[in-house]
Amino acid sequence: MEVHQSDNESSSIFQNHSQQQQDQQLLVSSTTATAETTNNNESNSTEGCSNTADTATTNKNERYNTMLLETIYRDKLLQYQQKLRKEYDNLLNVQVDTMKIDYEKRIMTQIDELKLSTNKKMLEIVLLFKQTFENYQQQQEKKVDLDLKLVDKQQQEKEEEDEKLKLDDKEKIINELKIEIDKQNNQYNQQLQSIMEIIKDLTVQQQDTTIKYQSFQELLDQFPNDK
Repeated sequence: MEVHQSDNESSSIFQNHSQQQQDQQLLVSSTTATAETTNNNESNSTEGCSNTADTATTNKNERYNTMLLETIYRDKLLQYQQKLRKEYDNLLNVQVDTMKIDYEKRIMTQIDELKLSTNKKMLEIVLLFKQTFENYQQQQEKKVDLDLKLVDKQQQEKEEEDEKLKLDDKEKIINELKIEIDKQNNQYNQQLQSIMEIIKDLTVQQQDTTIKYQSFQELLDQFPNDK
């Protein structure tokens, strides 16, 4: 509706401007014709020796009428100029208001999309953190179990010297498993550190978004409220 209103106002301004040009042309034509008539009358009055007081009075009245006509058209021209200026200012105000509304809607939409994306990413990170932590706990439990088994094996070594070789092999396997578990734990620790860095970056990004939104609100407050 605002766009159609702006188009109608623009059409009205151009029509008034066209009417103004026609009035100016009519004014120039009327003034020129009257001036030519006055000059011809004055020339005839100068050349002729038999001009009377009535002719002089007629010429004076024609000059007066010409001045009056010029004054009327000049006032009319000023009125059209004022009207044109007023309509132009109204159209400009409507366009500025429309731009402000569109800009505000676009910025708010972008902010909402950014908030939604941030919340979604935070949820994914929380779920990943939970899963990683659960895996870490499982690995710790496995490590404890292996440690207990290792202790049992060591005790069995003392009690069963005949099975020393077998126990050594088993201990080697357990140690290898422990090394592998330690590697996995290191990987999980690195993943946890990466997740914490991502959370930190997202927190900073959300703070920047809040600052930008506050700056945008301050910018909007600087516009005059013409509504």
